[in-house]
Amino acid sequence: MNYSKEIDGLRAISVILVIVFHVQNDWLPGGFIGVDVFFVISGFLITSLIYRELLESGRFSFAKFYRRRFARLLPALFITLLVTYILAFLFYGPQEFDSLGKDIFFSAFGIKNLHDAGGANYFVQDETYKPLLHMWSLGVEEQFYVVWPFILLLVYTVFKRNLMPSLLTLLSVSIIISEYGASSRDVASYFMPQFRAFELLSGAVVAVYLINRKSVPLIKPQFRSVITFLSLATILVLSVLLSEKVKFPGINALLVVVPALVLIVYSGETSVGRLLSQRALVTIGLVSYPLYLFHQPIISFMTLWNPSIDPLTMLLIVMALGFCLSYLTYLFIETPIRRMAKTRRGGDAIISLVSIILSMGALGLWTAKSQGLPQRLSILNPYAYSISESLSSSFHNNFNRGIYKGASSEGKILFFGDSLLQQYVLPLSQYWGYDADQIDVISRGGCVLLKSAEYEDSFSDISCDELRTQLFELTGPYERIVFSQAWDSYGGDIINLPGKNNSAYSPEEWRVLVEKTVSHFSKQSGQIFIIGSHPRVESKCGNFINTFTSPATIADCLKETKIEYEAVQHKDKAFADAMADMGAYIIQLGQLWCDDSEETCRVSNTDGRPFFRDSHHFGSSADAYLTGKLQASGL
Repeated sequence: MNYSKEIDGLRAISVILVIVFHVQNDWLPGGFIGVDVFFVISGFLITSLIYRELLESGRFSFAKFYRRRFARLLPALFITLLVTYILAFLFYGPQEFDSLGKDIFFSAFGIKNLHDAGGANYFVQDETYKPLLHMWSLGVEEQFYVVWPFILLLVYTVFKRNLMPSLLTLLSVSIIISEYGASSRDVASYFMPQFRAFELLSGAVVAVYLINRKSVPLIKPQFRSVITFLSLATILVLSVLLSEKVKFPGINALLVVVPALVLIVYSGETSVGRLLSQRALVTIGLVSYPLYLFHQPIISFMTLWNPSIDPLTMLLIVMALGFCLSYLTYLFIETPIRRMAKTRRGGDAIISLVSIILSMGALGLWTAKSQGLPQRLSILNPYAYSISESLSSSFHNNFNRGIYKGASSEGKILFFGDSLLQQYVLPLSQYWGYDADQIDVISRGGCVLLKSAEYEDSFSDISCDELRTQLFELTGPYERIVFSQAWDSYGGDIINLPGKNNSAYSPEEWRVLVEKTVSHFSKQSGQIFIIGSHPRVESKCGNFINTFTSPATIADCLKETKIEYEAVQHKDKAFADAMADMGAYIIQLGQLWCDDSEETCRVSNTDGRPFFRDSHHFGSSADAYLTGKLQASGL
């Protein structure tokens, strides 16, 4: 089967689904399936190219294949990484720039999906600071390009023209592997190539079958029209009905794969085929690769510069700007380089491209190793640098995630919980007079460390289950034990609590786990403290730490930042009532952050330095203030 306009039209629909999903996922909760359609198309086209060459010449040129792949992939990738880096250099604080450096490194080397598999959740990441959020799918494709030609050549060498039994076996095994991964709900199952292989292999199997058959299996024109219409309708309906709560990929992905294959094979000479062959869709399909790369950085930086931007306005900007940039890239950069790759000078051009991409990756690694280049702020904007330092985490400056063990064997204090617990470790330790070697901490962000909790973890760089196991294996006595969680989070993530998806648990629902936790540790300490409901900071500020930050920027930001006094009081009382009579002290945070006489809550120092870097997390600028409030409270 020859390449057709319908495939470009299908690419266009796929990239539009993904863009809408990233702009406003409420509009198309299942728009992420556009990536799965891309995988099917890639498997089909790449295998067609490789297999035809094998049949025509009896051999396969890896050099020519990878030269074509590099010429196709690297120009737009380099532009994306370079422009993203430059904008982030100007508009990101050190913490965000550090994270971006890692993303650039892994994206440049085609292994972003492996990085994400170690601790990312595609559906819950803050897109404002994730301009390369989507690069995981490019990693899957690039890894397919590395492995698949060797496998196909091996199968062809052994079985010659009778490839189908082996390919169908590979396809079946990969479906089983994907279903196993999806059923485990392991975050890695969304990103790792072994769980996505069947989507690419399905296109590969169909390509080999059609080439061997030398024609598309005949079916009546009326039936072709019906099945292609139903296939396109299925993809569009699934983009509305599916969501991140659906087990995916696994067998559920076949609901996308099969319609995509039907459209690839049968859409020609049908009404659906004529729709897909419309000039507008074909043009978008031709530039779908750079458009896919460019759209997420545009979304991220537009959101950064205007957090309240209307989603429809955002979508129009992304489509218009993204298409223009993609078309220019395709016309004046990608196409000339692909032509050059076929000439005698092509080898030198590809070597230069690869060198540039690897240099970009090295730049990202250096940025991450230098913790987001804080020097750029100290040189370009010393004021912004000082604000950045005051918002850095005192926990991360003094302790480490996972397990931190002090050297002392007696007179110790134990802290455990998630990132909201972490920020109180230093102020409470200083208030009670503990040295660093007397402090033990077991903690990780986004981790529920309560007795008997069955928690569906969204991250895997440090296993929450393993931390919980080690926590409750501790035997040593402690003078004090302090724990906390983000009580307003985790709705639906704790399997043995009745919370609904996307909602917070009430304090009453937490009580059963908290009570078991207190009961367990009451044998090891006479003083157990539970840090109660955490105040929520309301702010309309975007990223207020960058090379352009000024005192006026911070002052304007603080005018838009507040903690609702009445909400804090209400949450404090509800939590204290729910946790009463279980033998633990409740640290009510309203006492620390709010002034009852004025009925106000603090969000900054007296010198105008902000305490909070987001809605729940504060920086080291608040430590001295909190220590003073603790002393006044007599806790």
